[in-house]
Amino acid sequence: MVAVSPALERMFKSPVISVAEKHALVDQLLDKTGADVTVKNFCHLLADKGRLAALPSIAGCYGELLDDEKGILRGTVITAVKLDAEKQKKLKADLTKKIKDKKLELVFNVDKAILGGLMLKVGDRVLDASLRAQLTILRDTIKRGE
Repeated sequence: MVAVSPALERMFKSPVISVAEKHALVDQLLDKTGADVTVKNFCHLLADKGRLAALPSIAGCYGELLDDEKGILRGTVITAVKLDAEKQKKLKADLTKKIKDKKLELVFNVDKAILGGLMLKVGDRVLDASLRAQLTILRDTIKRGE
């Protein structure tokens, strides 16, 4: 909710709004979502410490830890044209064979700027097999006179 609502983020950051008001707001929001007591207590602790605005970052880090514990790798495949479901499935199967011990979750995006080929981003690793990257390498090689 904080990530999609700038007004809510401003309220959580505001020193004008008291901690008690932030507690009430958190309770109201979490009651609507059906969150359990542990989540409420955690959010109250964040409110007490003035850290409610950091909730999206905390959730992101928690998600990464949870993925690591479950053996899930998340990645993004960027292509110049939309891949049909069969090609997406084949690419995912080929990549899954290479990582063996982990489950691979991929998001497929389109970016016409890469011209052709694909870019794969998994964690902090990037494999750029795009036509744009290859043309850049070729241009640099020609400039150097090799």
